[in-house]
Amino acid sequence: RVARARLQIAQDGRGGRFSGRQRRFGYREDGTLNPAEAEVIREAAKRFLAGQSWKGLVKFFEESGQRPVLARYWSQVTVRQILLSPSVAGIAVYNGTLRKENQEGRPRELYSDPDGVALRDASGKYIMGNWQPVLTEKQWKELVTESEGRKKGQVKSAKEIGRAHV
Repeated sequence: RVARARLQIAQDGRGGRFSGRQRRFGYREDGTLNPAEAEVIREAAKRFLAGQSWKGLVKFFEESGQRPVLARYWSQVTVRQILLSPSVAGIAVYNGTLRKENQEGRPRELYSDPDGVALRDASGKYIMGNWQPVLTEKQWKELVTESEGRKKGQVKSAKEIGRAHV
């Protein structure tokens, strides 16, 4: 029953279609790519994977001339949400009450578990939305892995490993 409900959510627009409630950074109101914002996301992803810190990425977003969609100014939280959201890779997202983890009182959050909020079909494959991704699934997974590694202290910043910031 829960699997059918998740699939229905993905099919009827609450998960698999671009939601018109609030546009996401990188997209226009109609769900098509905003080329200037999408390029900022792609460049930020490259910089993060090259070792740039979240704080350094905030400065990059500020200097890009692009404004955040909801916030007044760029913050590390806003930049993390943009780069780590499965939707940036075209993957449908759902974190509502139908999730087993939420029913058991162990909700997953985008910030702490970006892969956990991504919708999957019965075989475990991601359910893709009907919008054009800004990043590839591979790039997004690399960002999530890098972020998780940094939280665990397993990955050092570019400054620490002697690489110049991009």
